[in-house]
Amino acid sequence: MTYSVLDTMQGTRTATRPKGYFLIEDAIVQRVGLTAAAVYGLVRSYCGMRYGCCYASHEAIGRRLGLSRATVGRAIRALLDAGLIVDTTPWLRRKTHIYVTRDLVMELPKPNARADSGAA
Repeated sequence: MTYSVLDTMQGTRTATRPKGYFLIEDAIVQRVGLTAAAVYGLVRSYCGMRYGCCYASHEAIGRRLGLSRATVGRAIRALLDAGLIVDTTPWLRRKTHIYVTRDLVMELPKPNARADSGAA
């Protein structure tokens, strides 16, 4: 079912995309290429789910998009380098990482900010 923009703005309806679809933004395609933009779109759609992050393995992302694990790895690296996603578990090796999109990352205080604020 599709709702009008007016219904959505008034809060009377919630506009939703059909299941099984995700957005690939043109600006992202221009910045990192089509393959990485497709990976970004899928990661972002996972971030919009229950837990707010993407916990899918490179293999699972590849199966969904018809890409190899190595291609997904290169796309993830391009997205990380472009600052579009953040790896919240960079210390993991050969395990599934947890990714969030940059727009979902909260600015956290620096570890020594509390110590500095009390100093006179």
